[in-house]
Amino acid sequence: MRSIQLLYYTLVLLSCRGIYLETPLKKPCPTYAAPVDREDLDRGVFLVALRGALDKDSSRNRQRAFDQVMEQFEEGLPPFDSDHCFDNGLSEHDLIYIPSSTDFIMSKTKAQRSEDTLSAATPAPEAAPETAPEAVASDVSPTKSSQSSPEQDGIILAASEILELAKLKVSLTYAYRDAREYKDLLFKVVDIDGGPLNDAECEVIGHKNFAKSIKGLAEAKVKVSQWYENASGNHELILNELAFMEEELASALETAENNGKAVKAKEAAEV
Repeated sequence: MRSIQLLYYTLVLLSCRGIYLETPLKKPCPTYAAPVDREDLDRGVFLVALRGALDKDSSRNRQRAFDQVMEQFEEGLPPFDSDHCFDNGLSEHDLIYIPSSTDFIMSKTKAQRSEDTLSAATPAPEAAPETAPEAVASDVSPTKSSQSSPEQDGIILAASEILELAKLKVSLTYAYRDAREYKDLLFKVVDIDGGPLNDAECEVIGHKNFAKSIKGLAEAKVKVSQWYENASGNHELILNELAFMEEELASALETAENNGKAVKAKEAAEV
């Protein structure tokens, strides 16, 4: 049954129009969440990504992200079409950094995340009192806690899931590119009236690239489907989810296309 489903996914995808890519995914860039109300994170956040910047949380990146949010907000550009955004103010310190290291969260199922939540909610036994350690110098600002709040955790999870979905969909596009050349042959194979295969078609099917491409496309589709099955459902916290997703995909595809053209130009110059 699973094999039939994978083949079905493959045929559906191959019947669509493809986008040709040449290079791997772009490197991650720093992403921040700007709360619409810094005193009530449940009202949601806006995601902003800094293209071309080193993926780390720094004062410079925070200021750039804040300036970008304020510029769009003051000009009334989407998604800031509400008069009630940032009623309680906003500063660069209110931005929530979305670390790329949280990608592992998506590998857990909903049940596993529920168990983690339950474990976190269970109070740990009190430990025996210990002698207070001697104070040491620290680079961490005393005004900023190293622990995030449960509300922030929910936002980080939702944002990380959206970033993961963008990566999976770009990977799916790559897989489609590799398998698209076999579309007609696949339809002939599964068509009950498709007739016998000729020698050339048999040779194509026997090549390792055929099986690798078809399997890769099916697996990429399954990963996207699994994302929807395991997602936390916190997407309502991301107020610009759709716009941000489209921006992430467009940026990744544009980067891949530009890099591909550069590689082709280099190869042509060497000939």
